[in-house]
Amino acid sequence: MFKKILVSIFLFFTLSHVWAEEDNPKSGKPIQATLLAEITSLGQRVTGIALEYEDNVLASSDLRYSYQVFTQLEEKERLPRSIIRAYVNDLPKKAIQAKSGKFVILELDDRDVNAAVYSLKAGNQ
Repeated sequence: MFKKILVSIFLFFTLSHVWAEEDNPKSGKPIQATLLAEITSLGQRVTGIALEYEDNVLASSDLRYSYQVFTQLEEKERLPRSIIRAYVNDLPKKAIQAKSGKFVILELDDRDVNAAVYSLKAGNQ
């Protein structure tokens, strides 16, 4: 008999900034990350990340190339996630249009192989 076991996903983020602020780092609180998930036809998927900075973020360009997102399940290989949109917002949620605020929203492709919130594993009982 096979038993399905939920395996938790450890989401490993690599954030690489290309802003000039990197050249002059200041001590502040760490960036807070909130996963944004949706129920799709393929099941529950992580479809975005809201990064909360201490102060408002000044950005007017396309932020997709400023960040990289990877997922890693247990000790397996890190797999990249596709960022389809990246913009600043005043709330930690997706928006049609960017707004001035302290959140950077990274919208991720829900069709990525590693977009699922959990993974099922079949085992012998």
